[in-house]
Amino acid sequence: MSPPLGRPKAASTPSGGSGPREAGERGGPFYAELHCLTHFSFQRGASSPEELVQRAWALGYTALAVTDEASVAGVVRAWQARGALERSQADPADDELAALHAARAAAGVAAPLRLLYGSEFRFEDQGTLVALARDLSGWGDVCSFISRCRGAAEKGRYRLPPLAVALAALPGCERLWAPCRGWLQHPETMDFIAGCGRQERAAGLFGMESGDALAPSAARPTALLVELNGDADDALWLLALRRLAAATGLPLVAAGDVHLHVRARKRLHDVLTAIRLGRSVQQCGFALQPNAERHLRPRASLASV
Repeated sequence: MSPPLGRPKAASTPSGGSGPREAGERGGPFYAELHCLTHFSFQRGASSPEELVQRAWALGYTALAVTDEASVAGVVRAWQARGALERSQADPADDELAALHAARAAAGVAAPLRLLYGSEFRFEDQGTLVALARDLSGWGDVCSFISRCRGAAEKGRYRLPPLAVALAALPGCERLWAPCRGWLQHPETMDFIAGCGRQERAAGLFGMESGDALAPSAARPTALLVELNGDADDALWLLALRRLAAATGLPLVAAGDVHLHVRARKRLHDVLTAIRLGRSVQQCGFALQPNAERHLRPRASLASV
């Protein structure tokens, strides 16, 4: 199995614009989901790789990135599910496969779903780095980085280096940065953005010190992720991200921070969260996701975000 070639793109715009619609008019703008957890992200993802691939196929997504936390465990089963769908296009073996193909055709998409391979890494109080392999070299970068991080911690955990070092360790990847809302909106961060030149901002915000031996381009993300999931402050958050993009020169890319294949899986996700925290569901409070929007949404719904 080899990783995808080329640079991943999400065709919907962070501002809620429609993006290109020619062939996808019936289902909404073309869309590639670039940040998706499977149930191999233990007690965080609530859907199997097969469920996610089938749902993305039926919705007419252009691509789906499998990005489990410090792991590529979900990739093989996602690849197998995607292969089964592609092979059955001409002659579906059962009614379920026929329904999936009919849904994709009704969405106005003829091409098969493309899979992107990578992983996410959570930097406490800073944000999440999503690394997507561009090619075989990038795939090697992802796997090597996971091995180093896992080897530096006890079994079942991982230890990350400083963010600038992590970014520089993934040269063959799209390095998509989803900052924590608290980190970006902290007064010190905003003052830093306002007080530096663009190159200094990009370097300083992502952990480089002046005179660092790492090349600035190697120690910075390739894009900022915009993930709007129906939170009360989404409009203010989008404004803050636009300011960060303007200050650093980094492009904005839409993603969904997907944990579920369908909205109805939210109850299971709440139970998984409670198990992870060692509490009852009722005791979890704000640790639970506030809504079920972190599922694979229809493209028409995404266009209105």
